[in-house]
Amino acid sequence: MSKFGFSRRAALARTLIGALGGYVLAISFMAAGSGVLLASGMMRRADAVVGTGMLAFLVWTIALLVAFGAATTRRAAAWVLGSALGFALIGWASLSLAGVA
Repeated sequence: MSKFGFSRRAALARTLIGALGGYVLAISFMAAGSGVLLASGMMRRADAVVGTGMLAFLVWTIALLVAFGAATTRRAAAWVLGSALGFALIGWASLSLAGVA
């Protein structure tokens, strides 16, 4: 019989990574997505923000699943926060290119 589970500290850490880190990831995704759509001229600002805002809820849910599905807590933090950093950089670059930031 194999034991599968987390200690209380690991469960709390993964919950915080999924909830708070997922929130940061969703906001970064929203900035990147709306920046790319604005820079490419595909959508107006309001449409781009609303469209990526709806997709951000899906990204937040995926971050929560990744936080509990990763092999270790460090790997979960690396995936979620590393992705958030990547999207933040893309968002900064695209919004600068679009002349918004």
